[in-house]
Amino acid sequence: MKRNLSRFLPWALLVVIGMVAAPMTANPQPPRHPRIFEAIRALEDAREYMRSARTDFCGHRDKAIEETDRAIRQMREAAACER
Repeated sequence: MKRNLSRFLPWALLVVIGMVAAPMTANPQPPRHPRIFEAIRALEDAREYMRSARTDFCGHRDKAIEETDRAIRQMREAAACER
């Protein structure tokens, strides 16, 4: 009997966890500022492109990456603002 219970218990716990977690992920809140997050993704993509490029963009790459990081931080702070 104990052996059957020890085989069944992990599966039962998995089912319970799935039932509890499903409602939390079923209806996620849409982002409040989707255009800002779209712009952040575009900036992150551009930053990765600059980092992996073979050229240094006439000496502008390091400063452009630095300014892109600053812009991403500012946009995240703006999106988080709830005033």
